[in-house]
Amino acid sequence: MRKHPQQLSFLDAIQDDVEQPIIQVPPHEKGNFPEDLITDFERFIDYCQQHKIALTKTNEYMTRKHLVALNDLLSIKAPLATVNSDQKSYPYIHFLYHLAISGRLVLIKRNATSAYLLSTDRIDQYKRLTHSEKYCALLEIFWVDTNWQTLTTATPEATHAYIFAALHRIGPGMPVSITPPKTPFGQEIKSSTWNWHYFLLYFEWFGLWQCEDDVEQIQQYFRKDAYFAKSITLTKLGTAIMPILIFERSLEAWNIAYRKQNHEPDWFPGAPTEDIIGFFLNDEDYDKLDDYLSVDQSDQPFHQPFIPHFPAGELTNTLPREQERYQEGTYTFKVLYETRAWRRLVFNGQSTMDDLHQLILQSYGFEDEHLYSFFMDGKKWSHNCIGSPNDEFEHTDASLIRIDTLGLQVGQRFLYVYDFGAEWTFIVEVEQIDRERTDPIEPFVLAEKGEGPEQYFDWDEDDEWE
Repeated sequence: MRKHPQQLSFLDAIQDDVEQPIIQVPPHEKGNFPEDLITDFERFIDYCQQHKIALTKTNEYMTRKHLVALNDLLSIKAPLATVNSDQKSYPYIHFLYHLAISGRLVLIKRNATSAYLLSTDRIDQYKRLTHSEKYCALLEIFWVDTNWQTLTTATPEATHAYIFAALHRIGPGMPVSITPPKTPFGQEIKSSTWNWHYFLLYFEWFGLWQCEDDVEQIQQYFRKDAYFAKSITLTKLGTAIMPILIFERSLEAWNIAYRKQNHEPDWFPGAPTEDIIGFFLNDEDYDKLDDYLSVDQSDQPFHQPFIPHFPAGELTNTLPREQERYQEGTYTFKVLYETRAWRRLVFNGQSTMDDLHQLILQSYGFEDEHLYSFFMDGKKWSHNCIGSPNDEFEHTDASLIRIDTLGLQVGQRFLYVYDFGAEWTFIVEVEQIDRERTDPIEPFVLAEKGEGPEQYFDWDEDDEWE
């Protein structure tokens, strides 16, 4: 039977005016979330340090032998998974994997034939944090750095604040039935979370609420990425944290991927934004959210508004944010076509991704303009995309995105796809970043090797298709 969460020990220090008791879970079902999340995440990153973990070619997920081993180590099991199941059949491991990747505690190292996980020194930095700091660091990774669309095909970012607000009005310890809904609140929550699936459990694993499994519907639906709940019960931790996540750390201002998907050239966490998901708020709260979103909070640490809810001295540090707003310098890219040709291109960080596109075309002798996209996660047709100015797909406009705002790292690779009919595909590798050379320069081709592809074939009038 799946464990249910209870509060972290430090939460006894949380001050609030709620008089309703926290729901009591029968002893045989007791878990200890988010305590278990912290423990399990440390087990996960320890395993990554101790093993060379090969990744699958298609999705770059962990291979099966590591999934089986981790499933035995962690507190949340995947009872339906077999030795032949892929990573998505282990939803807890899948969640921890994305936290570790998004927080750059592990990186995906790629070579010509394979990919594997490489642990970083941020693991040691994480381990030096206090218990409370580890919790807030994981929350920050999930809330700020994780692209939620890599975790689900749903759009929970469009409805999460409404659910938070609705549950907060009800208060902790009061189960809200959603299958079947027995109140207007239950009906609203059901209609807003019908395709959330494991996102319901992500928030449970962070200790914000408790879900009662809808076993019948889970068995009937029987899909590895599907989860259904009969009821949701707000916790004391959720009561303290949810208002902060709605207002002071709203997803609109703080989630990097969300801001990029809204085509904001200044997407730095906490920067002002005019994008408000406020249909769930009354006029007073809408104005309050608008005030927060109009102020530049980008110089504040994410955990700052949470400090009063933790014991004194328990929450002072976090994982350093590696990404600067502008990572100035001179960037050298190696742009490879298959294995037979490459071009080495040099740019000032103030150049745009459209400038990179233009020089790639020039260096390979392409002439006509077609649509293009950069897929920054290296996965063709992913949502992590910077595209042609004014394309019909509403991608982030490459002409507005400066190279020095992307937080690129030496060795990082991404895809450039040009002409969606022909799908000319190039690998772009960040070969060097010289932070000392910040003077403006015209982009140029430093070196090249091999013949590139012919953009068009020449046909004589007498040529025929065979």
